[in-house]
Amino acid sequence: MTQRSRRIAAANRRFALAQERAVWTDLAAAEAGRGADGLRGKLRGAAAVARRLTEQAGPEGGDGPPPLRAIPRARDAHEYADWAAVTAGARAPLVAAAPDRSQLHLAFVILPFGYGSGGHEVVFRTVAQLEAAGHTCSLWFDDPFGFEPMPASVIRRMIKDQFGIVVEAPLHRGLDDWFGADVAIATGWQTVWPLMRLEGCVARAYLVNDDEPAFYAESIESRLALATYDEDLYRITGTRWLLDRIVDRHGGVGGSFDYAISPSYHPRPVQREPATVVLYARTVTPRRAAGLGVLALDELINRRGYDLRVVMFGDTHPLPAPFAYEFAGLVHPDRLAWLYATATVGVALSMTNASLVAQDMGACGLPSVELADGAAGTTYASDGPVELAPFDAGGLADAIARLLDDPDLRERRGQAGIALGRSRTWDRTAGQIIEQLNLALDHAQR
Repeated sequence: MTQRSRRIAAANRRFALAQERAVWTDLAAAEAGRGADGLRGKLRGAAAVARRLTEQAGPEGGDGPPPLRAIPRARDAHEYADWAAVTAGARAPLVAAAPDRSQLHLAFVILPFGYGSGGHEVVFRTVAQLEAAGHTCSLWFDDPFGFEPMPASVIRRMIKDQFGIVVEAPLHRGLDDWFGADVAIATGWQTVWPLMRLEGCVARAYLVNDDEPAFYAESIESRLALATYDEDLYRITGTRWLLDRIVDRHGGVGGSFDYAISPSYHPRPVQREPATVVLYARTVTPRRAAGLGVLALDELINRRGYDLRVVMFGDTHPLPAPFAYEFAGLVHPDRLAWLYATATVGVALSMTNASLVAQDMGACGLPSVELADGAAGTTYASDGPVELAPFDAGGLADAIARLLDDPDLRERRGQAGIALGRSRTWDRTAGQIIEQLNLALDHAQR
């Protein structure tokens, strides 16, 4: 051992011994810091030390067989039992029938949802438009993991409260009361597998809002989501990019639709703030690449010297960043539109299907930056509301800087966004989906 190696080893041993001596003091201080100051914080820290001293760390030692616990039966079937049954051949045959195309019954199988779910909003607004056109719809709430404990009546009311949409369709909790449909529609990969086993369907369709296998690391979920694209379902995708991606890799048939822009998003009678960048920082959705946006803004602010006001939104918790910023959290569309109307540049990234946030920003006259290697590269025209950027912190910073530095470019892209907002109505989107549902019937009857 060299002299340098001996010095490093000795320093390592001293540091380790010091850490061993300090562990309980440090733990008590850390626990105290998480609680209130003063006596309450000290008591909390002392209690944490006591817990660490008395709790079993890791598996119990000893010799002989391990102790066992009896676990009672918790459910009738595994959450993915439908996938196992379908892959074993248990697919329900389609019914040979020619339904009245002017009065169809359309059944949507949906998953649990929360505020702001874009995919669910597409479903509920489409249902409302279908009902207005004279069709009958039903909603079937599939929740094999038990995420939503509320009864069906409360879940149905949540559609109105969270999305501002009134539907006539009843909501069935589970699929036990299934009575058939002219077209049965899956709305997420989890719903494909039970839908394939449902009797009494003239046609089956799959409303695909994103490349869902990309949501997961390598897992049973990623495999099961990917396998849905190999089923004989007519695909109705948000954006042509997504349809081409699925068909090129898995074959099959389908069509696409354009996402509508809520009427809430339109210009407001206010002046834009100078050098204000609004970042869609939804960290709970990894494909939104919020960290890349932060890296690009770090480059602009801390290395290129841009004096920017940064506003982040889209999540319940602020994202730590190497610069100061303002945080809006989750924002209702009517209020979010005001933020878009006062900003200079928006950043709304998506690594898969195009983010709806970019087109919402554009409808308020706010030009935005999106990634070129997802759907945005083919979804938006070169003279549209979006400046495209590579998946690179420096390249993304360059794209933001182009908009910040060029008022004419901002104006052109902002006006293109306003024009897009006027054309992308829910009537138009629902009409496209209704057309695709009729094509799904044509496909099933061949």
